[in-house]
Amino acid sequence: MSGVLGICCLVCFVVVLYLGWRVYTTFSDTPSDSSSAMDEAKMNYLATTFEKLGDLHRQGRLTDEEFEAAKANALANPFARVENQFE
Repeated sequence: MSGVLGICCLVCFVVVLYLGWRVYTTFSDTPSDSSSAMDEAKMNYLATTFEKLGDLHRQGRLTDEEFEAAKANALANPFARVENQFE
């Protein structure tokens, strides 16, 4: 009877460890694949936005102040549509 009790205790111990690991990985602060994809999308969008703003600035369609304000706005609101504001 003590052998069966020992096995039950061991199984319970392993199950508790597994559940603890699952809870830890679910609620930990490590980035998930979806947040990494979102960060990559933001970076790509910002790069494209800065290229467009730079082109508008070089063409003289944006003043220095407008260019700086548009860059600040793009950083504050990464998915805001800024390319049509100055056309």
